Amino acid sequence: MPLRKPEDFVAGGSKVFRKAPVNLESMRGWVLISRDKAKDALNQDNSTSTRLGAAYDSVLNLSLAVLSSRGWRCTAADGHHVQALEAACSYIGVTQSVFDQMDAVRVCATVNTMACLPAKATWRLRWHACSAWFLP
Repeated sequence: MPLRKPEDFVAGGSKVFRKAPVNLESMRGWVLISRDKAKDALNQDNSTSTRLGAAYDSVLNLSLAVLSSRGWRCTAADGHHVQALEAACSYIGVTQSVFDQMDAVRVCATVNTMACLPAKATWRLRWHACSAWFLP
């Protein structure tokens, strides 16, 4: 099943997305927040959980910028993180596999518990998927 776009979610009854005019200032703000979060994620002096959370926050903010560029904004309705991430992935054309890895990072980052942190090898795979969004 292909990744869904906001219009697919709306057609299915989701309350997460609303049409909105493209707002360059908001997009710029999300990209700047994303950049700063990426710096935190790359800072090896930060704890693993801080880096994981910052990496996810970076990707989420980029997702909001992508959605805004297509004339959508997100509400705070249930499921807004996962739907925003999936819709942004759909727009930029990443694979289901990359989305699945980012969704696993989302779960760990939003659960906010050390018990969720993956084994080192799995962490490296997820870190690679996450960092691919914001590293040159």
